[in-house]
Amino acid sequence: MEITRAWIHAHASPRGGFTRAQLAAIGVDWPPARGWVQRCEGRTVTPEARAVFENRAPARDALTVATAGPMVISPSITMTTTRRSVIARLDPAQLEALQRIRSAEGVPVSEQIRRGVDLWLASAAARNVGVVVKDKAAPRRVSPRRKA
Repeated sequence: MEITRAWIHAHASPRGGFTRAQLAAIGVDWPPARGWVQRCEGRTVTPEARAVFENRAPARDALTVATAGPMVISPSITMTTTRRSVIARLDPAQLEALQRIRSAEGVPVSEQIRRGVDLWLASAAARNVGVVVKDKAAPRRVSPRRKA
């Protein structure tokens, strides 16, 4: 298949971006340099690379969804070292609702799941289950040095 500007933009994220895996599939280095779309126009792409770019094939750092049985989500690798990747099984209706919220409000599915887990942990702490929840809203303040 020949790459066109329309095809590239048809497979952008809702906010107009592309993943590293998508760009690698069509031979674009990360981070993409200015003018990468024009340089890609007219190139041919393999069916496998086309599937990755169109987000139809699982890629290492893309959200992977299994089609049989309950949905399986593998969150993408984050840049922070404090977060860990997990696998969560969701009903198809749950995943579809999360994706609609992502499209409407721009909140990534993984962030929605984190917020839901935070609410669940807060309710468990309120029920005195022995769960301690750290307050993210209040940043720690360094106490001023005392003068001698």
